[in-house]
Amino acid sequence: MNVLNKLDMRNVSDRSELVLYSSLEPCHMCLGMVYLTGIKTIRSAARDLHMGTSHFIYEDAFLRTKQIDYKNEGGDEEMFSLVLQSYFEVKQVAARKDTAALECYRRTNETAVEIAEKLYLRRILDQYAVQGKSCGEVYDIIMDLI
Repeated sequence: MNVLNKLDMRNVSDRSELVLYSSLEPCHMCLGMVYLTGIKTIRSAARDLHMGTSHFIYEDAFLRTKQIDYKNEGGDEEMFSLVLQSYFEVKQVAARKDTAALECYRRTNETAVEIAEKLYLRRILDQYAVQGKSCGEVYDIIMDLI
């Protein structure tokens, strides 16, 4: 939503021709915000079976009339995105001992959670962030663990 709020649409003649790329499928609020911007095409790297709402695009009578085109890209990009999200959830468990979200991810993305837990044991992604490693370097280390 923050990115969409900061978009300068003054010089965009046809917003319906824009494509929104996202790491995870949109939640309820983000899906509503996308609709309000006039963007008609959404691509996500990963499904979010915990909070994602892309199914509403096709199930909800109102949203069906808006002709939003959503597609999950899947593949390596999906695994990368799910490992990053799972890493965040592993960190949250360590900080507050609440396992609900992590266990939801584990039920739907066990491999991603296992990789995230391995990375978190050595705080690899935290170290990469401090070192200013590129997204490509983070991607490579995650793909090497699959």
